[in-house]
Amino acid sequence: MKKGFTLIEILAVVTIVGLLFILVIPKITNSLNSKKEDVSGINETLIISAAKSYVEDHADEFSKDDSKTYCLPLKTLIIEKYLDDVKDITSDKNIVNTKCVKIEFEKTFEYEIMDKKDCQINL
Repeated sequence: MKKGFTLIEILAVVTIVGLLFILVIPKITNSLNSKKEDVSGINETLIISAAKSYVEDHADEFSKDDSKTYCLPLKTLIIEKYLDDVKDITSDKNIVNTKCVKIEFEKTFEYEIMDKKDCQINL
């Protein structure tokens, strides 16, 4: 009576398992990257909502003259309790000190998240 597996049987199983990994790993990676992008979009939505609330509550600081631009640091939103600490999901780094919300008035307020160094007019 035969006990154990032959070398060919073991190689066949290892090959099949290897092929399954080759097919499954990219799909899992793509799914994780997609989820990170979703979370990043949610972070952006939360930051812009916080900035809109801040602008509404501090309307006297924001002139409604066309072509007015303001840069609202994320740190201000956190200090004023409009936002909690925010991390970049892809790098897991805190972005509070590197990002700001650029607010422009062109008939309505427009909001954009950008690097702090690229925004010139600070509040």
